[in-house]
This record gives sequence, structure tokens and C-alpha cells, in this order.
Amino acid sequence: MRCHDGGPADTDACLDLWVAAVAERDGTAVADLPASVRERAARKLSHPPLAWVVARDAEGGPAGFGLMLRPGTGGDAGDPPASAYLALLAVSVRAQGQGLGGRLLDAVTGRTRAVTGVTGAVLHVLGSNVPARRLYESRGWRSSGGPVRRTPSGQPVLRYTLEL
Repeated sequence: MRCHDGGPADTDACLDLWVAAVAERDGTAVADLPASVRERAARKLSHPPLAWVVARDAEGGPAGFGLMLRPGTGGDAGDPPASAYLALLAVSVRAQGQGLGGRLLDAVTGRTRAVTGVTGAVLHVLGSNVPARRLYESRGWRSSGGPVRRTPSGQPVLRYTLEL
């Protein structure tokens, strides 16, 4: 699967993919997720992207995508000021285990490296999301310490950074 630049026509399908990926990660049905999961992702996708890559499956739908936002867009207080924000990264259940997450992460990071004035990237990940943390670490991302915040359910959210 090749990665290409995402655009407005990809928004709804990427939102659907994000919600399905969160449901899979959390071991719940899509219908049981709070509406805020989709709403939060929609807010992130409404910002002009610094880099947005989408990989298509054989049927033409998104198999995965990554969204990087400009420094100061989204993220949390305490994030490095000149760092882009990896806002979303998701791979469909059918495409997992094929290295697509790494290819998407490399593609979105590569596009970000080409942007003048951006010195790094930052992301936030659930501390319990070990597969995602391993992926980030395998690509050079480093944990910057303890929790940035906690989710409403009390789960810690960790900050990872990458020098570009």
C-alpha cells in the first residue's frame, strides 16, 4: 500500500477508521464509544494539516492514516513550542501487522522534516497502549517522562518527542 497526501475528501473515511481503531484498542463496540471520540478527531482533522498521509486498501478505502499539525495547534501545555503535533495515527484492523503503521509514521514524519522552522515533533499516547509505544520508540521517538495528563477514566497519557 502506498501513502499519498490526504485531503478533505478523506475526512469522513479517516474519522470512521479512527473510531473503529479506538474501539478495537479499547475492546469495545463502536456504538459503545462516547461521541466525544469522533468529535475530538474531527476537530483535529479540521485544522490545516502540516502533513496528512493516507494509505488505501484494495477497495479504495483508507487502510490507515497519519495527521501532523503545525506547532502550537492542538497538543498540551508543556509541549516543545517549535514541535509539530502528531495528532492522529491509525491503521485499520484488517491492515494491522503488515508494517503499515511504521510506513505511515515514516511518511508523515518525513514530510514534516521538510518544513522550515519545525525542529521536532510531539505526540501523546495512552501509557497502556504498548503496541503504539513500541512503534514510536522503534522510529526514534522518546518518552519525555511521566504523564502529561490523565483521561477521564484515569489512564495516564504520555508525551513522546522526536528531534527532526
